[in-house]
Amino acid sequence: MEGTPLKKRLVDKDWKGRVSAYEELAGIAQRKELTEAAKYGKFLPKLESHSDPSIHLVPFLKKMVSDSYPRAQDQALSTLLAFAELQLQMDPL
Repeated sequence: MEGTPLKKRLVDKDWKGRVSAYEELAGIAQRKELTEAAKYGKFLPKLESHSDPSIHLVPFLKKMVSDSYPRAQDQALSTLLAFAELQLQMDPL
């Protein structure tokens, strides 16, 4: 899956590709520099190591959490949780 853009891996027919994308997104959300970056509902901030900085996450959320493969769905839920925690850090209730 290395070298395949994040956007393509998010909709990959192979569950391993989707898991790879979900793991990358979770890693991005857990980066400390993102706590002061743009909110995830907009475009992800431009990061040097991120292969596709303009990806818009929101359209993928429903498909991510309803993934038919259990391991992929579990990773998708972990990714969503990481972004929710990031959102709370940036904009506490």
